[in-house]
Order: sequence, then structure tokens, then C-alpha cells
Amino acid sequence: MLSCLPVELLDLIVKQLKVRDLKRLRQTCKTFNVIASPLVFSRLVLNFDSGRCGLILALLDAIASKKSRLGMCIRTLEIQSFNPPQHKSLQLWQRITKKHEQTSRLIEEHFVAAIPYFVSVRSLSLNLTNMQDMELSCHDRIMMLLGSLPKLAHLSVYMNDDVDSRIPASISKHFHNLQSLHFSGGTSLYGDMPKALMARSPDLSNLIIDGFPSIQHDSSISLAELFSGLPPRRLRTLTLGGLSRHRYDSLISIHRHLQSLTTLVVNPDLTDIPGHFWNALQSSMTRLERLSVHQADSPLLEYLESYSGLTYLSIDLCGFRYNDRRDQDSMADVLYRRVLPKHVDSLQVLHIKTAYEGRWTVGPSQLDAVLACHSLSAFSLGIGPSEANVANKNVITQLLTSVAQGRLPSLRVVKLFLAYPTSARGIGDSVLLMYSSHGVCGHVRLNELVTGFTCKFPGAAMKRLEISTGHIHHGPPALSTFKLRRSKVDGKWRMTLGETSRKIPAFITYHEG
Repeated sequence: MLSCLPVELLDLIVKQLKVRDLKRLRQTCKTFNVIASPLVFSRLVLNFDSGRCGLILALLDAIASKKSRLGMCIRTLEIQSFNPPQHKSLQLWQRITKKHEQTSRLIEEHFVAAIPYFVSVRSLSLNLTNMQDMELSCHDRIMMLLGSLPKLAHLSVYMNDDVDSRIPASISKHFHNLQSLHFSGGTSLYGDMPKALMARSPDLSNLIIDGFPSIQHDSSISLAELFSGLPPRRLRTLTLGGLSRHRYDSLISIHRHLQSLTTLVVNPDLTDIPGHFWNALQSSMTRLERLSVHQADSPLLEYLESYSGLTYLSIDLCGFRYNDRRDQDSMADVLYRRVLPKHVDSLQVLHIKTAYEGRWTVGPSQLDAVLACHSLSAFSLGIGPSEANVANKNVITQLLTSVAQGRLPSLRVVKLFLAYPTSARGIGDSVLLMYSSHGVCGHVRLNELVTGFTCKFPGAAMKRLEISTGHIHHGPPALSTFKLRRSKVDGKWRMTLGETSRKIPAFITYHEG
């Protein structure tokens, strides 16, 4: 019987199942209930305004039951809304019967009773915008109980509207000793809450700041104020997004806190990080291992050239604004000729995204620089129409031949995107470019080059390789994915269309579990 297998082997089998299959499995017997429940209930999302209020209340009752072990399975808790369901046509009747207030009290009672059983929760997400209907005394009690969870290490706070200042103050008072913080929403950094949380978390190693307002606000704090209470040399991972220009300028004042930084993610924005920030990192000898940016200027490339050891590099230079030339050819020469050679022994993932053909797209010299990075396990690059139309010795054939001969032995995933011709620069409509004649024909041409490749004796890396093609703005579902298969007719190995099972490795996640 399956239940007679060792527990370790059962865990490996069960982890391969989908959620709907896990739900059925845990209903078969006690053994599978114990094994499957941690996977089914590892993440709990509470949204009482979703129309499933009764079901959520029943689940909270089950968690608070002394006979149940569901609370011990939950690793991630997301609170999206404490507001009871309210339909516009029933607002008058609800006010008459006070049903809305009764439901609110019922939600608060059930949730307060269940909180002590969330003993395994490590990650907590709070949407403060949808918690304003709750009484402040009850809110403070809930924050006190959540802040005392024994294993809590990651906190995410979302604020997109002005809320009662006592709500963030309650969070500042009751949460401490966190390892990861995530602030998102247009008003998430108003007031003293972010600064207080960071000051009360001396072991903070991961910080995500997203959704800053685009203009200066009297209530928002600067980056220098935010980092003032944080001990230096602690932060390991930093994600920045939505910052306006005046906030980027203050980055120079926090570089002493970033000397132990290993991961930096800069989300898409209309402004670039100023050069003096990269100069400060270089001066303090900060060596990033993982970097994701949307710019490629001289200070950044000089910093990357100053050391070795980078494992993940993502540069997204797609821009459709008129006269947007962040993809300058001179910067591409610096990257391929001077930066990549410094990291050939360590680089595992390379992602370079550019909208238009040029030196950022793959040509013979660029391919040589990529093939020299012998530890690569995944990369994503653009190919211009002129290179795709080369009949013999094109870069796709050269790449596949090199992998088949044993180069890049760790390679698993390759994504090749069709870039647009330079004559299309300034059009500004990515959808129009995608479905234009050169866009459609170019994608077909990429597929022809991949499927036209054959070999007799492929290496182990070649047999594992998945190569995907598509347009620069295609998402994963729209990509054509190919794998090597042996023909039953002539015995040769060919790239054939199939389903994808691997992805470019995710850069960073702040949730655990």
C-alpha cells in the first residue's frame, strides 16, 4: 500500500500533486491528512468582503478548535479585508437591522479566538486600507496578538489611502524583531510607522519599498530618515520601486547601511538611480551577488566591472518613449567586453531585455561573451531581425551547436526574444510592432531556426535544455517552447515544440513558505 512507504518518500510524492488533488488525498485517511494538510493550508487569505464570509468564519472556528491542528499548518497569513460583505441594494436594510455591525463583531470574535493557534506563521500581510471599519480598541488587540506570534519574521504592510493615524501607531507598538519588511501603496511611508518598525528590528535583512508617491508629500519620510534607526551592515536584500527623483537623490546618504548588501532589485520607473549611488557602493567595496535594474549607464557598469562574483544579472532596457536611448550601443560594448568577463566563473542567470536591434541584441561577439560564462543555468536575450535572417552560421545554430558539444554544461533554460528593427524606434506602440509584418515573420523565422537544428550525439545538457522563442513583450503563455527529441525516422535529435516545465529562476521573494 502507498501508506506503507517511508514518510520521506511520501513527502516527495505528495509535493508533486496539485492543490485539488491534495484536498482529495487528505480526505482518504489520517496518515494522508497529516501529510497533505501542511501543503493545503500553508497559506491562508482572509477577505471577508469576498462573499465567502460564512466559509471563512467556519474555517476560523476549525482553527480555534483544540482538536484541530490546522493552525500549525499555516505559514503565510494574508489579511486583505475585515469589512463584511455589503451590497449596495441592501445598505438601507443593513442599517435598519444593524446586520453590518453584528457581522463585524462576529468576524472580530472569531479571528481573535483563532490568532493564538497561528503558531507556525512566519509571513504576515496586512491591508490597512480595508481595516478602517474595525473599532480601534479591537484593532489594537488584534495587532498585539499578531505581533506576539512566536515565529513571525516577515511583515508586509499595504496602505493606499489615508487611514487613522492610530492604526499604524498600533502596528509600530506591537511588532518587533522582524527579518523582512515590505511597504507598499501610495501612503505606506507616511508617518512614523516604517521608521519605528525598522528601528525595532535590529536583525532586519530584507527590505522592500514599493509604491512611493510620485510627488513630495509633507507626511512622507525620506530614505535617510527611514534608515536612521537601522544598525549599519545588516541589510542583505533591498528592493526599490516607484521612487521619485528626489528620493533617489537621497540614496547616497544610506550607503553605509548597504555594505553587507548582496541583492538589489530596482523595479520599473521613469527615473534611473543616480550615478553617485553606484560610486558609493564601489567606494565601500559592496559586492552584489544578485542585481536587477532598468538602466545601463557608465557608473553602473564601472561598478560591476570593479569586482567579481555576480550570480544573477537582469538588465531591462525596454523603453517606448520618444528619444528613449537607454540602450546605447557603447554601453553594450562595455557590458559584453569588460563586465561579463569579470563574472564568468560565477554568473548563473543572465537576463538582458531590449526592445530594438543593436549591440545589446545577440550577435557573434555577444554570443562568445555569453558562452564564456560556463556556470550559466539560464539566460534570456534578444535577437534582431537581421541576425535572424542569416541563413548559415546564425547565432541560434551556433548556440545550440556549442551546447550540444558540451559547452555550458549547467544550462537548463534559454529564452530568445525577437527585437524590433531600429527603423521602428519611436513608434511607441508595442502591440502594433508585435503584429506587424516583420514582427510576425520574425517570430516564425526564430522557430524555423530552432526546429532546423539537428545533431547525432547530444550531451546531457542538450537533452535537458528548454529553449523558448517569442516577442519581447510576450508573457510565458505566449512563448513557443522547444525540447530535444530523437526522430524515429533517421535517428537524429531535433528540437520539437512541447510544453514548458521550467522557468527563468525567480529573482527574489520576500515570503517564506
